[in-house]
Amino acid sequence: MARRTALVTINDPKSRDNGKTFRVTEMSADRAERWAIRCLLAFANAGARLPDGVLESGMAGIQATIPGLLIQGLRSLAGLQYDDAAPLLDEMLGCAEFRAPGTDTYFPLIGSGMTQVEEVSTLWKIRYAVLEAHLGFSLADALSNSKESPPETPSA
Repeated sequence: MARRTALVTINDPKSRDNGKTFRVTEMSADRAERWAIRCLLAFANAGARLPDGVLESGMAGIQATIPGLLIQGLRSLAGLQYDDAAPLLDEMLGCAEFRAPGTDTYFPLIGSGMTQVEEVSTLWKIRYAVLEAHLGFSLADALSNSKESPPETPSA
């Protein structure tokens, strides 16, 4: 079976990336597991409470506990060190390619100086698609079906 792929097309007339298309391709199982374990360790080091056994199960552990992990991760982002997060974020973008306008030719985002992406929101959409390609389900659906409550918004 081929690796999962997804196309992300930016459809926002206000965006400088409007009309651009990016292809996301799932990592190999070994690479995805190593990424997942590093991600889980980073969240654990930032104070997230991980369920027993989740570290040993890598990507499967993330998939099984994604709603709670995301909510815990959001709560613990303040403790997450940039030096721990940066390589994980870069590796996510290593799964993405930019489609040259009017062609079926794709170019890697990493190593190109990221000149194809002009909006932060586009990077978030690409990262979201990377997670969904690896987890095999919609993060929005997983969060909406979660028994965990989202983090509280600080009042002004």
